[in-house]
Amino acid sequence: NLKGKSLSINKKITVLFVARYFWLKGGKIALDVLERLRKKYNLRIIFISIVPEEIKKEYPSIEIRGLVSSEILEKFYLDTDVFFYPSLGETFGFTLLEAMAFGIPIVKPFISFFKIANVCFFDICAVYPFFKKIFM
Repeated sequence: NLKGKSLSINKKITVLFVARYFWLKGGKIALDVLERLRKKYNLRIIFISIVPEEIKKEYPSIEIRGLVSSEILEKFYLDTDVFFYPSLGETFGFTLLEAMAFGIPIVKPFISFFKIANVCFFDICAVYPFFKKIFM
């Protein structure tokens, strides 16, 4: 049950990643993990970041967009079931606040100074098994 919605096995789950700085915010980790999950589960993956062209070509099934306007970003947040954010160096990102404001569950690594409600923390070395539990 995500955002108070019941999910059927046939419903496509929308996962969103948003970051201005692709490398610093774990963009490559996110693409690798989400692509593996997409192959097994019914996912729509929206990826908003400045992604190098050579990397974009590796993920044709992921909706990779550049930076978008706040109006377009709001539409993506409204359609999102899970916000995925594997950044290891976050102090307190605005994208996390935005996702929380829309009531979207957040999956991100555990960082000791970032303890808040409604955020699922994970050990970055165990991303796949953790994320798998959410969708089973």
